[in-house]
Amino acid sequence: DASPPCQLALEGCRGVEVRNFTLANDPPFGSTGRVVAVDAAADEVTVEVLAGLPAFDGMRCASAHAWNLETGRLKRFGTTPQEATLTIGTKISIYWKAVPGTGARRLELRGQGFARKVEVGDGISWHLSAEKLENQTQVMRSEDIVFENIILPNVTQMGLLAGYNRNLTLRRVRFEPERGNLAVGSRDGMHLSMNSGTMLLEDCLFMGLRMDPLVFRVTFGLVTAIQTDRTVLIKPGFPVPAGDAVRFWVGAEPQDRVCTGYAKEADGTWRYTFATPIPREAILGTPVTFQTYALSSGTVRRCVFAENFGSAIVNFVENMTVEDCVFTDNSYQLKFGANETSGAFVRNNVFRSNVISNVSWIDIGHRGVPSCLTVHSLNRYFKNPLYNQHLLFAGNLFVNATGQKGVAAIHLLNASDVELRENRFEGFETELL
Repeated sequence: DASPPCQLALEGCRGVEVRNFTLANDPPFGSTGRVVAVDAAADEVTVEVLAGLPAFDGMRCASAHAWNLETGRLKRFGTTPQEATLTIGTKISIYWKAVPGTGARRLELRGQGFARKVEVGDGISWHLSAEKLENQTQVMRSEDIVFENIILPNVTQMGLLAGYNRNLTLRRVRFEPERGNLAVGSRDGMHLSMNSGTMLLEDCLFMGLRMDPLVFRVTFGLVTAIQTDRTVLIKPGFPVPAGDAVRFWVGAEPQDRVCTGYAKEADGTWRYTFATPIPREAILGTPVTFQTYALSSGTVRRCVFAENFGSAIVNFVENMTVEDCVFTDNSYQLKFGANETSGAFVRNNVFRSNVISNVSWIDIGHRGVPSCLTVHSLNRYFKNPLYNQHLLFAGNLFVNATGQKGVAAIHLLNASDVELRENRFEGFETELL
């Protein structure tokens, strides 16, 4: 298996601007074929690989999907990720076999359940791997970074991993497949974790991504020991300069405490001291976040999310505005709020003037109802929290273009202080749940 290096990596940089690049792999690490034969009894499928795309005997078939070749859209079937894909997961041991005499331009696969999900004329996309590859680009612990006019027609793993940065601008970054390929990569488009300051994504395109196109993530730390009313041990932890706050997620509202010092212990835990006593409700296991790594302002503006097998946006952060964007044919709900282990919660968020012209056909939030957008918490550290707060949904258009039954436009859970204003809904039996 090939493992190319990260094409662009910034670490500890300041004031770097990257403009007018195409960052691609040649040949790409994924391919697309047209189904030319289906043997349902033998559970065998044969594809003809599209001209100019890679193919070889023993090619791994990771993150594989079925498409309508005429429309270029994902085929809608199944109600779970496993049912709605051909292969899914990071550890895939399924391999194409070259049809003799075709120079590997025709590939076949038997006994993997493909035959009941595709028909002659469909497209199938797949990737060489969904793990153990370097990300296409990476920006870590840097400040005042600009990406502009960057094209990513195919990627190895994540398109961009960016963590612990301050002030990121991502303008006209395009994930768009080429050469007839239907998919860009096997993982997330942009995975943006623990960033601070300002964040701007503007006029970007996210198309054909195997997992979530855009993820805003925060890491929870857990209190492991309370040494005094102003000194605690937390794991995992991060450097917090004196004067910055650690947020304790307890009580009706999360409570911040100003840090006066920190030290990393030999066992990997972190000791923090605070200017004032920690909240009375704080106990062993209390989740905290680190405001040093929180956005003061984030904006996603005029971006398009289309034909992605994932949630167009996974948002765990505060002070974020999503405006004037278009969402169409993405398999999962837009997800706002903490997942099982990662946080934190969406607070002071605005979602306005967007067009959402598809409904997820997979309830990835396990809420029993597919929707366009879900605000919730799946986090195991909380029981029915209401920390998703101060949210505005205004002037959006929600369209159930396929006439899907039993779905909601907006599904609100684990939230308070939510305002909905001047939204329009077309084709929904349930607009708000």
